[in-house]
Amino acid sequence: MTKNHLLIEDILDKKFIKDNYQNFNYQIYDAIAKDKFVESDTYIYPQTLIEDQEKGKVHLLEKRKLSSPFIEKEKDNEVEWNILMTNTLLHLDDWTGDVYDIVRLLWTKQEKNNAGFIQITPEDILHLRGTKPIRIDEEGKPVFRKRDITKAMVELTKLFTLSLSLGKEISDVEIDDKTGVVVNIYESEQFKKLFYVGDYTMYYQNEKPIGFSQVSITPGELLINNFKENSESIKLLSTLALKYNPRHHKYHKRLARYFALFWDIGQKIKSLAPTFPIGGEKGLLKVMGLDIESENSYYKGRPSEIQEQLEKTLVQLHADEVIGGWKYATKNGELDSEKMVGKNWLSYFLNIRVIVLPPSALEQYYQIAEEEISELQNYLPLKEEVRLVLDNERPITPETIIRVRDYFRLKNYNVSQQANITPSTLTRFLNENRVLRKATKEKLITWLTEMLPKIQI
Repeated sequence: MTKNHLLIEDILDKKFIKDNYQNFNYQIYDAIAKDKFVESDTYIYPQTLIEDQEKGKVHLLEKRKLSSPFIEKEKDNEVEWNILMTNTLLHLDDWTGDVYDIVRLLWTKQEKNNAGFIQITPEDILHLRGTKPIRIDEEGKPVFRKRDITKAMVELTKLFTLSLSLGKEISDVEIDDKTGVVVNIYESEQFKKLFYVGDYTMYYQNEKPIGFSQVSITPGELLINNFKENSESIKLLSTLALKYNPRHHKYHKRLARYFALFWDIGQKIKSLAPTFPIGGEKGLLKVMGLDIESENSYYKGRPSEIQEQLEKTLVQLHADEVIGGWKYATKNGELDSEKMVGKNWLSYFLNIRVIVLPPSALEQYYQIAEEEISELQNYLPLKEEVRLVLDNERPITPETIIRVRDYFRLKNYNVSQQANITPSTLTRFLNENRVLRKATKEKLITWLTEMLPKIQI
C-alpha cells in the first residue's frame, strides 16, 4: 500500500482537495460535528435523520455504546471492544467530524487491499488536520505528542459506534380471535454499519485499551457508493476545513464545508446566484450552529454580537482564500442603519441574504458577472417582495414562500395547514417549482395576504 504520509503530503500541497463532497456525506459530518443525536421515549439509542435525496430514502443514524464494528465475531474482540467503550466518551464534536471526513478522503484516494480495506493511523489523522509535530523522522514522517495521538485514537473509536438504520417494518400482527384486540406487533429493523474493522493494533494504557494505533478499515455498504468519486459531481473542499481548530474556529470549519457543497466543478454553471440566507432553517447561522434562541444562549439579547461573529468568520474565510469574497445582498452591500436599531433589529438582520463568491481556484468554472452581483445587491425587502406578488407584478415563487416561512420560523407543515393545502403539494412546489393549480395558487395568495401586515421588514 502507498505510504500514507506521502499521500497526505500530496493532498496538503494543494489548497483544495478534489472531492465528491455529496449532500449525504455532508449530513453525516454535520450530525457528528454538532452531535445532533437525540434520545426519545420510543427509542433508547440517540438518533438523527439522514436523507439520501438521490434515492429518496431517509435513514436513522444512531450511536450505540456496545455496538462492535468488527467483522469477525470473536469473543475476545467483543470483550475488548466493550472495555474500550467504557473508557470512551460518546460526546461527538467537530473533532470527530474531521475524523469522518479524513477517513472518507483517505479511503477514496488510498490504494486498497483485495477486500477493500485501507490502513489508517492516528498520525494520519493528525497530519491531515495540520497538527504541529514535535519532529520529523528519518522517513519524513511527522512525529506527534503522545496526548495528541491518544486524542486521535479516541475520536477514531467514536466513529465505530455509529450505524444506519433502514427503518422498522411490521412483519406480523397477532390479533386475539375472540376480542379482535391486537395482542402483539412484530417488527424488523435492518442496520448497516458505517464502518467495519479488519486487522488492527490495539494501544493500551495500564492494561486498558485506549484505541487503535493502526487499523484496517472499510466503509459499510451504504457508504461505499457515496464515498466513490463521481466525475459528474466533483467538489473542491478546502484543506483548511480540516486544519481549522475545532474549538476556536469551528464556525470557519462548518461554513467552509457548507460552501463546498454549492461549488460543483463537474460541469460549468453560467449563473451561480451565490446568495445564502442568514436566518432560518437553512441560514448561515444555523449552519454555523450559532445558538441565538435558547434561554442559555450567550447570544440571546446580543444581536450586534451575532452580526460580529458572522462577519468575523466570513472575513477570515476570505483572507484564507476559502471563499472569493462576500457582501450583503442589499443596496451597495451595506446594512440599513435605520433598521439596525430597536426591537426589530434582529428580525431585519436575519432576513438579509449574503452574497458569497467562489474562491479563485474555481474562477475557471464560474463566470459571475458584476451585473449579476449588482442585481443580487438589489435584493428586495421581504414586505416589498410579497406586495409585488400580491399586486401581480411578480410571479409567486418557491423563494417567496420560503422567505415568508423562514421569517415567521414556520415549518412546511405549518404553512400547508395555514394555507389549507396538502403538505405534499407544498413540498413539490418548494422543491421542484411545480406549476400551481389555480385553486392552490389562490390559497397561497390568500395566505400571503394574511401574513403581509405581520411582516416588519
